Amino acid sequence: MSQVYSLPLEELIQRTLPTNQRKQIWLKRTDYALVILSLGLFVPIIFFDAGQRIVEIIMAVDTILLMLVASLRYYLLPAFPSKVLFIPKSFGWGWAINPRNPLGLVLNILVFIGVIVVLLVAIFSA
Repeated sequence: MSQVYSLPLEELIQRTLPTNQRKQIWLKRTDYALVILSLGLFVPIIFFDAGQRIVEIIMAVDTILLMLVASLRYYLLPAFPSKVLFIPKSFGWGWAINPRNPLGLVLNILVFIGVIVVLLVAIFSA
């Protein structure tokens, strides 16, 4: 990853850690929220019949909250100097769209709106 950003590894690691104490606390809170929301996707399946509309609504709301918290977590991390559209994922394999790039921000908003539309259609279609 240091080759992509043309930075030494030590500087790359230093830039990925938030220096502000408040940001570190919020970063931990978003991590906990992501875990709880991820587990929350399975709760409706356990406690409700899979055919009930409440399951779909709970899973849709949970998915939207999961996307919002993940976006908030990304903005708590320090920005890299690069404004490329595709950046390597910080966790896992592959590439991600850089929301700090203007086109990447538009693409992320469109994906978010698309997910909301698909979830609403799935919930309210008979």
